[in-house]
Amino acid sequence: MKLLDIFNELSKLGDTDPVGNTYDSIEEYLTKQGYNLTELGKILREQKSQLIVTGAGSGKTTAIILKTLADLKTGNSTHQVTHKGMTTEVSDKIWISTFLKSGAEDLERTLKEKKYDMGITASTDNITFSTLHAEFKRAINAMGIQTPIMANGVALKIIAEVAKNFGLGSRQGYPTSEELMSILSYISAARNRLDPSTFEHEDMEDVGLTPTNFMYVVNYYQKLREKYKVMDFEDLQELLYKFAVKEDTRNVNVTNFLA
Repeated sequence: MKLLDIFNELSKLGDTDPVGNTYDSIEEYLTKQGYNLTELGKILREQKSQLIVTGAGSGKTTAIILKTLADLKTGNSTHQVTHKGMTTEVSDKIWISTFLKSGAEDLERTLKEKKYDMGITASTDNITFSTLHAEFKRAINAMGIQTPIMANGVALKIIAEVAKNFGLGSRQGYPTSEELMSILSYISAARNRLDPSTFEHEDMEDVGLTPTNFMYVVNYYQKLREKYKVMDFEDLQELLYKFAVKEDTRNVNVTNFLA
């Protein structure tokens, strides 16, 4: 077969694209696949910032994947790159985040599967899937700052030392593993507030935490992290915000997190 004939055959394949490159054709395809386009259609077409507030299991993750695919298919999130005389279509830089690592992996796998189902040929190497904290860590590390995140076991050992010092737990100073996890969760929840001292929980006193000793516990936990030269995920957030709000330390690695 001559080279021209090969190109003609490839062109014919492109003409039989089952999806098409417009939002109308994509919506038609998705409708045939059984998707409800009442709300999804608006999400697919919107090119500005979106805030989607809805309950668990309502399809937020599916919407994120299909929105990404629709923009790739229409060319709204792709551009051409020429290298050594060859031009290829590649995706723009896109970051898709979740709270859990397993969720990020599932999203990446699903996007790749549906990409081929929809006949998308653009490279998606520029699309990154990660957790929020993984991206925080990457941004801080890009500034040359080390982030020695401690393993769960280390965190439990440190919080056990805190508990012993303050006599926390049902057996004062010797809490169970479940109680240690509860103490950690209360501290984490407080540190995610603008003013940690305002944090309250109806079950706090079950593990020995009171409005009187709580901030002493939080601060002592911080001192021990500094002593053992380790960090937790809240430290990552606080460090990122610290650099983001100062003009002399703000840069491309942290600016995007200001919002």
